[in-house]
Amino acid sequence: MSTQRHNTAIARTMEFTAHDLAQNRRGDLSPLQHQKLAVMRDMFIEDLNAVPPLHIPSIVRLIVIGLVAGVLYVFGVFDRLQQGLDAWYRPLLLGSGLLLLGSFLWTQFRYAAVRAWLPDVLDDMVEAPTLYSVTGEAVLDVEDLPTETNYWLTIGDQRFPLTTHAARVFQTGHIYRVYYVHFADTTVLMSAEWLNDKSR
Repeated sequence: MSTQRHNTAIARTMEFTAHDLAQNRRGDLSPLQHQKLAVMRDMFIEDLNAVPPLHIPSIVRLIVIGLVAGVLYVFGVFDRLQQGLDAWYRPLLLGSGLLLLGSFLWTQFRYAAVRAWLPDVLDDMVEAPTLYSVTGEAVLDVEDLPTETNYWLTIGDQRFPLTTHAARVFQTGHIYRVYYVHFADTTVLMSAEWLNDKSR
């Protein structure tokens, strides 16, 4: 496959233009790529708003601990502990309860804080994103899960998620230069090119 044909297939699959790639080579994102990041931000915030305002796992954990404590109380475990620990029983029980409550409140606070400042962080990522690039030999990985299959592209020390179509275009062992940004909790490929003269 010729260099031009292969790079055209990459661009078509990853939905970037020659202008986008030229901008990335200069270390910038194109206006179209800025718009794509803005769309990703809006989708991310929409998903965030759909999430319950409280940290549900910590609430479930607190309920389970309460139920277990109730069962132990019914079977007299606490009475036996009180007899065995004597004067230490109340301080230990109170301390354990305070630690449990403090852990629960701290988890809820962190969860609420992240929900509050994350939109501003995403806005900064869209308005002033940092573009990175890495060049190296491509390694493709497939991760088979019970409900889905994930495809990954590794170049150097960077690992990128791929769509099914993109995984069919990149070829293991070929040398690519890819341009990417860090967005939220993932690494987003903005463009890529096959360096045919450096392939092995």
